[in-house]
Amino acid sequence: MSVAYTAVLEVSEDSVLFLSALLHAERVRRGTRQRTRALGTYKQAVLVLRWFLDDTRMSALARDCCPALKMSTKAAL
Repeated sequence: MSVAYTAVLEVSEDSVLFLSALLHAERVRRGTRQRTRALGTYKQAVLVLRWFLDDTRMSALARDCCPALKMSTKAAL
């Protein structure tokens, strides 16, 4: 059994936007095509910050994030 909740990440919006811009620049540098990633850069930035700041488990991040990651995480296990 699990309980769903909403939490506030103690980080400024500017930090999320800055990391999102870095992720976007890296995708451009690597030549990643549009719409080929499970997450946009903003959501990926939030996921990374949750991982670093809260030490959230990867399985929890995938479960909270989106259905596409849920399926790929189950396949990887």
